[in-house]
Amino acid sequence: MRSRSGKAHGFDWRWMLLASFCLLPLLAGRGITGVRLNRNNAKLLSALQRPGEAQLQAVAEDFAALKHGALDDERVARQLAFLCVQGQSVACDAALLPEREGSAFAGPLLSFWLGKAYALRGDMPAALALWQRAGAASYFFHQARIDVEQGDVEQAVANLDVVVKLEPLASDAFYLKGWILEREGRWRESNANYAQAIANGTFLWADMAESARLAQAYIGFGYTEYQATHDLTHATAALERASLLNPQDPWAFIRLCDVYRLAGDAPRALEACDEAVRLMPDQHWALFSRARAWVLAEQYEPAITDLKSVLELDPTYMPARELLAEIMKRRSSE
Repeated sequence: MRSRSGKAHGFDWRWMLLASFCLLPLLAGRGITGVRLNRNNAKLLSALQRPGEAQLQAVAEDFAALKHGALDDERVARQLAFLCVQGQSVACDAALLPEREGSAFAGPLLSFWLGKAYALRGDMPAALALWQRAGAASYFFHQARIDVEQGDVEQAVANLDVVVKLEPLASDAFYLKGWILEREGRWRESNANYAQAIANGTFLWADMAESARLAQAYIGFGYTEYQATHDLTHATAALERASLLNPQDPWAFIRLCDVYRLAGDAPRALEACDEAVRLMPDQHWALFSRARAWVLAEQYEPAITDLKSVLELDPTYMPARELLAEIMKRRSSE
């Protein structure tokens, strides 16, 4: 139940948003630590302790009086970005002020946090423009995602290499690079990047729960581990770990099915694919993997049934048509 003041179940969403800014200090880049809190900023931050609408009004009033003072604390930058998105125009003006000589932080930091605020608001073009101005790792990461969508793999990898230099402990760039290289069939390189994503274990820009993204890294690692080394034990252990981290991700079971099929174990492949189909009944990926497992088991009738279901879901999926033609050819030659 949500009240008119914006509270749900006793929590105020504005405080949750404020907390999201405060929990991401790693994103602010290098050279931002060790700043001092001056008296003006102390007054501004004290206003942030006031609840609800009174808080927003108090901060706006206090900041209006202080807007010509030195801005030298990262927390103020985060709050300026938050208030700007909340519609406090004076905070927007301050956040976009040019760099001040002698300030412990200046334009790049403000640009970063304002970009973060716009990203949370859903305005990614504005966020990217601000992050680019800040030279932030988040800019290069999101640009790499755009490159992937546009099919520019080389540029995507180049941008991810920049992210790794700026944020070497973040898993996101390693995960995305592993995903790209997997689709290029570069198994060992892909596997190494997935392994590093798992080792770091910190996702800064995941668009899902961190445990769910970590599960996807294990899925990628398990599949490429088998493709690169044919080590069934290590591959299946990683995929089973993924299924424990996120039991609702069908891809853990699809890849488990694929690995067992590649290893020639049709019964275990079919068992894994049955679970994948249960979790993903309305998309063709799980059904197609199960059809291939049926073919390995030389059970052509259920394979044909699954392939027909695949083509009902996606009539343009050529691998299903090709496998169906291969089955028909096998049956005619028996």
